[in-house]
Amino acid sequence: MSLRSKPDALDRLRKLRRDRERLAIETLGQERAALTAAEARERQAEADRDAYEAHRAAQEDRLYTAAMEKPAAADAL
Repeated sequence: MSLRSKPDALDRLRKLRRDRERLAIETLGQERAALTAAEARERQAEADRDAYEAHRAAQEDRLYTAAMEKPAAADAL
């Protein structure tokens, strides 16, 4: 084995290590982006549920008020 082949082997190992580190960084970035997107979807779903509950409560209040004002009309609903 010549002296030249050892540095070449070391260079290949260093390149492999750099490539592995670069891949790990890219993968971590992709995972972080996916997690951020999932958290945003979860926050949107919570906001949608809150809006639905507020709308439903307002609708129930309107129906209750209508029932108190006109019981016969409320019975028809």
